[in-house]
This record gives sequence, structure tokens and C-alpha cells, in this order.
Amino acid sequence: MKNAYFETQRRLAKQWHRCAKTHYSPGGIANYDEIEDDQSLAWQTKMAFVINNYRVEVRFEHPRYVYSNKIDQLARNNVEHIRANDDWLNNLTPITHRLGKSRKKILGYRQNGLVGDIKWIQAFWAGRARLKAEADFVIAPSIKVQWRGYCRLVKLCAPIEIRNYDDLLAMAMLVKRILKQETSLECEFPGYVYCREDWLSELKTNSDRA
Repeated sequence: MKNAYFETQRRLAKQWHRCAKTHYSPGGIANYDEIEDDQSLAWQTKMAFVINNYRVEVRFEHPRYVYSNKIDQLARNNVEHIRANDDWLNNLTPITHRLGKSRKKILGYRQNGLVGDIKWIQAFWAGRARLKAEADFVIAPSIKVQWRGYCRLVKLCAPIEIRNYDDLLAMAMLVKRILKQETSLECEFPGYVYCREDWLSELKTNSDRA
């Protein structure tokens, strides 16, 4: 039995594609991010292509990018109590306008510095630096496909290095094959996981972007 919601989204996506004026390259790709030629490590990018009269938008993240984001999130969680305890309401100075010899009208308030924010930022960066060496996550390839009113959205995490346009085109072909059920991430990357050892081995190269 067909799902009415998905069928509606599919219909809207096809209608959107018919009316859209998106530019696609000769290879059939719309690339939304600039790719540095022969960049050493891939992080994330977004692109689109057309299949079966609708647009497929791919939001790609390399496992190292997901790993780095997990470090950031854990570092934020570890210092959130500093921000929560910042009594900013008591750190305000009223901005007044004199109405007479003894009367003043409050026009607004000015914050006296960002002491709490500075403490939070310093704690965050210190914790993040520690976690970059100590964190231990395991990231496996994943794909999530959902219909939106303007496209079929694919969120892809896979160990693919996007160094140039040809790599981007190869990724588009892989996604097409997965959507057509001609292959799967399990078949393409059997047993693959990105873990602490991978992160540490790349950390020197990774440090300028992580």
C-alpha cells in the first residue's frame, strides 16, 4: 500500500524540478560547494543530480567530519554548566535619559563585558584540545533517504575522498546505484569503521580544519 505523504512529497518534488532553473554541469551535477583541486582530505559537501524526473540532493559527510563534530558536541556539553550559571541579568547597566533634576527614564540596558562567555569559550577550547587526543568514537558508513517537497534528500556518510570534480561525479553515480538498489554501503565498504586510530593518524593533517 502506498504512503500518501510520501506520494505527495514525490509529486511535489517532480513539480519543483520542472519549474526550477538549477544549473547542472555536462556531467549532470549541480555542485553547491567549491572543491579545492587535489585537496588532501575530504570533509563535507553538498551536490545534486536528477533521476527519474526529480532532483536528488546529496549532503555528504566524511566519517572524519562526523568524528570532529562529535568532539565539538562533547566539548560543549562538558562546559554547558559554565554558561548556564552565568548571571548575566546582574551584569547589566541601565541606559538612561534625564527627564528633570531627579527623574530618569530607562531606555535600555548595556551588558558589562562578556565575562561568563569568555570563561565558557576558554573552557570549551581547552576541553576540545584535550578531547582531540583522548576521544574514542566509532563512525560507520550510513545513508538516510527522505522525500522533501523540493527533492529526494540523501544524507550520506562514507569514506569517500572528494578531491576534484571526477570524485564528485563518482559519488553521484554511487548514490544513483544505491537508490536503484543495485548496490549498498555494506557492499561498497564492507566492515569499514572510522575510529580513534584513524583520527589520530590524520590529526597532524587534520589540525588546520578540525
